[in-house]
Amino acid sequence: MIRALAIWIFAVASALASGVRPELRCALAHARLFIGESTELTFIVSDAESEPTVDVSALTQFEVEKLGAQRFSNAQLRIVNGQVTQSEQRGFEIVYRLTPRAAGILRIPSLTVKVDGESIDSQPLALRVDPPTPTELAYVTTDLLEAPKYPMQRAVLRVRVFLHRLPGEYVKTDPLQGTARLQLECPFFDVPDGWRAELEVRDWLGPRAKAAFRATVGFEINGYSPQSPGLSLFGGGQALFSLDGRPATAADVASVPALDGRHADYYVYELTRTFQPRRSGRVSFPPAALKGGVCATVKGDEPQRELVYVVGEPLEVVVPELPTAGRPDGFVGAIGRVFAIEGAVLPRRCRVGDPVVYTLTLRGQGNLEEVEPPDFAALPAFSERFAVETPTAENGTAERILRATLRPRVAGEIEVPAIPFAYFDTERGEYVQVQSNPVPLTVEAVAALGAGSITSGAPITGTPTAITRAAGAFPDVDDPARVRNDQFPKRAYASIAGALPLAWLAVLLLAHRRRAHAQDPHRLRRKTAAETARSRMRQAKASADALDPAREALVGLVAAAAGVSEAALASKDVRRVLETAGVDAALVARVTAWFERHDGARFGGGEAARAMVDEAAVLVDELAAALTVLRRIGT
Repeated sequence: MIRALAIWIFAVASALASGVRPELRCALAHARLFIGESTELTFIVSDAESEPTVDVSALTQFEVEKLGAQRFSNAQLRIVNGQVTQSEQRGFEIVYRLTPRAAGILRIPSLTVKVDGESIDSQPLALRVDPPTPTELAYVTTDLLEAPKYPMQRAVLRVRVFLHRLPGEYVKTDPLQGTARLQLECPFFDVPDGWRAELEVRDWLGPRAKAAFRATVGFEINGYSPQSPGLSLFGGGQALFSLDGRPATAADVASVPALDGRHADYYVYELTRTFQPRRSGRVSFPPAALKGGVCATVKGDEPQRELVYVVGEPLEVVVPELPTAGRPDGFVGAIGRVFAIEGAVLPRRCRVGDPVVYTLTLRGQGNLEEVEPPDFAALPAFSERFAVETPTAENGTAERILRATLRPRVAGEIEVPAIPFAYFDTERGEYVQVQSNPVPLTVEAVAALGAGSITSGAPITGTPTAITRAAGAFPDVDDPARVRNDQFPKRAYASIAGALPLAWLAVLLLAHRRRAHAQDPHRLRRKTAAETARSRMRQAKASADALDPAREALVGLVAAAAGVSEAALASKDVRRVLETAGVDAALVARVTAWFERHDGARFGGGEAARAMVDEAAVLVDELAAALTVLRRIGT
C-alpha cells in the first residue's frame, strides 16, 4: 500500500512538473473614455493552478482598484470535417478598475504577472482619454438647496441638467425625446462618511424608475438598476429614471452664469436627496457629469445627435461646529432633541467592595450612537462613595446604553447620585440640561476576623493506612476497596500502535478523494458558471459585435447547468434544458424569446442590437440566480 501511494505521489509530481506553461492575455473594456470615467483591465491566465499576482505599480497615470480574481473552467467541443475535438481551458481571470488621472493618450506598459513560480509580461496597451466637451447643448450643476446650521440638521443637495431646446417646430417638445437616454453621474449617489441618507437608494430612485425594456427615454444614474444594483458608472444599466423635465425659468438659471438671460432656450431636469450630517466638518462632493447623444438638429423626423460629455463644478458643504459659549460640563456629544436619561443599578444590595452594575439608558431623537459615557471620576458625589471601573457604551433599540461597574467605598443606606447630562437642541439652537434619577443602594459592612476567631476543622481520628503493592505506594488511600489493578496494559497499547499506519493511509486516501472531487473539471465548471457568464457579458459590452458574445454567455450558463458542451447545445434546446431544470416558466419564456430575436437583431444592428445586449445582461443575472437556487450551478 505504501509503495503504491509513493508511486502515485511521484506520478502526480511528474505531471505537474511537465505541465503546460501558463498563457496570459489582457484587454481593456474600452479603448476610449472621457476624463472622469473608468474602464476595466482584465488579465486572463490560462493553465494556472494558483492565483496569479499582478504588479500594477507602473500604472501611475491611473487610480487602480482590484475588483477581484475568479477561477474559471471552460470546456469546448468542435466538429470540423467530421472530426470531433474537445478541449478544456482552466485558469484565472483578474479584473482591475482603472480611472485615468488626466486626458490624452495614456500608455499601459507591459506588466509582470507571477503565476506558479513563473513571470509573464503582458502586452502594452493604449487608452484614449478625452476632456469634457465644450458645448451649448447641455449643462450640469450641483448645489445645496438647504444648508445645515448644526449637525443633525437636514442637508438637501440637488443636481440639475439643462438641455437646449429642440429646433424649429419641435421647440415646445421635451428635448429628452430627441436624445433617448443620457448617463448621469450624481455626486451624492453614495452617502458621505459621517452622514445618513433620509432614504436608501432603492427608495430614493425607485419611484422614478421606468419600466425595464419598454423604457426608451430617460436618465441612467450612476449605472444603478433596482434589479442589478451593483452596476458600474456609465456601464449601460438597464433602468432609466425620470427627472421631470420642464421649461427653465429665470430663477433656475440665476446661479448658472453661463445661462444668465437664456433660460427660455433650455429645459431643466433635477434630482434632490436629503441627508442628515451626524457631525460637524467639511465634506467635498465631486463634480456631476453627463454623457450621451444630445439632439443638435432634426432632419425630417429624425433627430441628429451629437455625443457630449459635460462636467459641472465640485461642491463643498460645511457643517458648522457647535457653539462653545454656554456649553455645560455635562455635555458628552449628544445632539438632537427630546433627550431623557434613566439610571438603574443591579444588584440593589451588596457589601463594601462588591461590584454592582450601574446602567444609564439614554433615549431621544439624535446621534445616540455617538454619545460616550460621562466621566464618573470627575463627579465628587461618585468619587467619594464609589470606585469606578472603565465604563462601556453600546447601542440598543432606539436607545444608547452606558454601563459602569461600581464598588462601594462606604456602608449604609446610600444612593447612586443623579448624573448631570446636557445635549444640544437643534431646533432651539441651544444647550439643554437634564439629569438621571438617583438610585438607592444598600451596602453592608464587611466583618473583620481576629486571630482568635479562626477555628480548625474536626480532628482526624485513627491512623492513615499506607498500602504498598508491587505497582507502587498509595499513602493517601485509607480504604483497601478503592485499590484497583493499575498494571500497564501492554496488549491494548500495542494494538493501537499497530493501527496508526492504517489510519494514516486511510486519511491520505480520503484527502486524495476529496482533492480529486474539488478539482473535478465538471464541478469547477458548474461552480464558476455564473461568474464566467458575467465575465463574457462584460467582454460583450466592450466588443463592437456584442450580440454573439452575449449569446455565448447565455448558452454557456445553460450548458454548464445541463452538464453538456456549449457546442452541442443549440438555441432550440435551451427551453427544454431550462424546463427540465425547473426554472420558472416566465423566465424560460423570456430567455427563449431572446434567442428567437437574436438572428434578426444580429443582422439589423443599431439600437436594436444594443438593447438585446442589455437585455441579455439582465437575463444572465436572473438565470444565474435561479440556477443557483436550484443547485444546478455553484455547487
